[in-house]
Order: sequence, then C-alpha cells, then structure tokens
Amino acid sequence: MKSLPLILTLFRMAMGPAIAGLVLWAASVVYRDPLLAGFIYALCLILFVLAALTDWLDGRSRANMMQ
Repeated sequence: MKSLPLILTLFRMAMGPAIAGLVLWAASVVYRDPLLAGFIYALCLILFVLAALTDWLDGRSRANMMQ
C-alpha cells in the first residue's frame, strides 16, 4: 500500500500540464465555438476537483501510514 501515495502524486503532477493545456485550448476556441469551450472548461473543473481529492486522499493515506 506504500505505492498509493506515489501513484496519487504522479497523477497530480500529470494533471497540472493537462489542465493548463485544456484551458489554453478552450481560450483559443471560445469565440469560434462557445459550446465546445464551455465543455472544455467543465472538463478542466472536473479534473481539478479530481486532483484536489487525490491530494486529500494522499494526505490521509500518509497520516494512516504514520500511525
């Protein structure tokens, strides 16, 4: 179970550039296709919340490992 915090950390590290790329892509298509841009922004929000939940889960699992 010691690899779970590592996997969660690597996932969060991958989400940073992915979210940034999606935001830049949405900003470039916002005037041509607002619906697509809205979908991309919603996807960014979902990925950000997922990354935040993995941060919480990572901290909780590390706290449990220390006990």
